Amino acid sequence: MRRFAADDLGEAGAEISLGVDVAKHVRVVRLEAGTEVELFDGRGGRARAELLGDGRARILERLPDAPRTGPVLMLGLTKLPACELALRVATELGARDVHLVVAERSVVRSLAPNKTARLERIVREAARQSERAQVPDLYEPAPLPEVLDRCEGSARMVAWARAGDPVAALAAEGWIAIGPEGGWTDEELARFDAAGFRRVAIARHVVRADTAVAAALALAIA
Repeated sequence: MRRFAADDLGEAGAEISLGVDVAKHVRVVRLEAGTEVELFDGRGGRARAELLGDGRARILERLPDAPRTGPVLMLGLTKLPACELALRVATELGARDVHLVVAERSVVRSLAPNKTARLERIVREAARQSERAQVPDLYEPAPLPEVLDRCEGSARMVAWARAGDPVAALAAEGWIAIGPEGGWTDEELARFDAAGFRRVAIARHVVRADTAVAAALALAIA
């Protein structure tokens, strides 16, 4: 059954608009009126629906909400091209939330409102393309101590290129911290140690931040 994003699902029997992009996609894949599809709203809501044509659908049945699960990513703020790729990959691989960190070695120290809006669009679009019922929450850049105060749960890991335990034991609901260009400083690693984070090795060699995100989250969901 095909799945499509919808802003508002409504209750059983409601007729809704699918939006311009989804309506175009329906035409491209040549789905006819009467075809049953699954709709999701990015907030966990799901429904079985019937296409009506002209970019509209009728809700047939509300399905159980999708649970908000997955690992939480702490990402040291990188230059925007790498940050955009890391966020797209993290969303596709199931990150529940992403907390951006202004690290000591972050080249970018803040984001203009239009840049923040762009990153949020990238996350939403990646969630739609990967057919996720939940869109990850993206938290604006903040200093490391502030982000560490948000941590919950016991499964906490920080990627460290020089040494560490294998990352294969990363819990699916845990926190994983990936540094910016140049990695975390000794002082930041000490803060992670004090906060109960275990140092882990993502790969045998030093890798880029966006590569580390892909590798760590892929292992988390394996």
